[in-house]
Amino acid sequence: MLRSLIVFAFAAGAFGAIFPDQVGTFQKGPVKTISIPDQALYDEYGLDATEQAEYTAGSQQFIATAWRFRDSTGAMAMFEARRPSGATPAKTAKLAVQTSDGLIFAFGNYVF
Repeated sequence: MLRSLIVFAFAAGAFGAIFPDQVGTFQKGPVKTISIPDQALYDEYGLDATEQAEYTAGSQQFIATAWRFRDSTGAMAMFEARRPSGATPAKTAKLAVQTSDGLIFAFGNYVF
């Protein structure tokens, strides 16, 4: 249920800043822009914006990173390009994988 709320909250913040100020009881900290290692590839896929934020609620925390693309095709292509070889399918979304340190998924024109 929390994952569904997080996905909804991220999608709701789609215009302007990518992430909302609050997700459940978690508060957003300072926002960072992600550096792009292969600008030509990201441009080809239609990268529009990047953002990373740390969320905290008491002693709990998580870091969320997002890449926003002009359309869902670019997001799907980048999801496949960034998918680690050892990742396993996750049930969070149709395009989602679990890694040893987190979750990567595409939702609309976003990759988280």
